[in-house]
Amino acid sequence: MEHRWHRAFTEHPRSVGESYAEHFLAASRFGLRLLKAGLACLMHAILPGCFETTASRAVAGLADDMEARRRRAQAPVYAVTAAIADSSSSSASLHRRSRS
Repeated sequence: MEHRWHRAFTEHPRSVGESYAEHFLAASRFGLRLLKAGLACLMHAILPGCFETTASRAVAGLADDMEARRRRAQAPVYAVTAAIADSSSSSASLHRRSRS
């Protein structure tokens, strides 16, 4: 039984390339953004002239952020390593040029 509970806390975060703590923080930020958008919707229902695009912009931003996180989680490790190496060599090259 204990093993099942442990998996409930670790399996999904691991599947998206995060620790439990990283996933907790990211999911909490998304949740707070959704609550804020929901409150804007409720205020818009009462006062139609207020918060006319707040919720739709929030949802579009959340969708973009989630898609970016999904792409990062699915990126092969060698692609990430290559991108880091490439940016490091570019930085070193710029640093050498600025010193000459």
